Amino acid sequence: MPQQPMPPHPGMPPPQPGLPPQHSHPQHPGYPAPPGYVPAVATPVQPTNGLAVASMVVSLVAIPLMCVWIGYLLGLLGVIFGHAARRQIRVTGAHGTGMATAGMVIGYFVVGLLVLVLGILFLGLAVPLIGAAQG
Repeated sequence: MPQQPMPPHPGMPPPQPGLPPQHSHPQHPGYPAPPGYVPAVATPVQPTNGLAVASMVVSLVAIPLMCVWIGYLLGLLGVIFGHAARRQIRVTGAHGTGMATAGMVIGYFVVGLLVLVLGILFLGLAVPLIGAAQG
């Protein structure tokens, strides 16, 4: 009785006609799983919102650039991106709420410093003018 060809093992290429079959080590059955073992199940991972990342990065870059005034614009962009990201996260359920919040807090801090600096400049210029007008 002729011997039946063995099916190829997983991962092995299928036999080619006219060529001798390729042999590999026989596969042994694995040990059974221990009692109470729950196999790992792959769960889909939600992506991180891009605007949340942009909000945090832009706001962090704004801190050292405050001395050249562009930092204040970047801080404002960080606040805008942060609010837009939080809105998108609420709708899509993506990750990044913490990054969006951090970007907003840092952006508000930078914008608040701008208001403070402009207020001090305004008062510094206005007080001498008021004194000169009264005198």
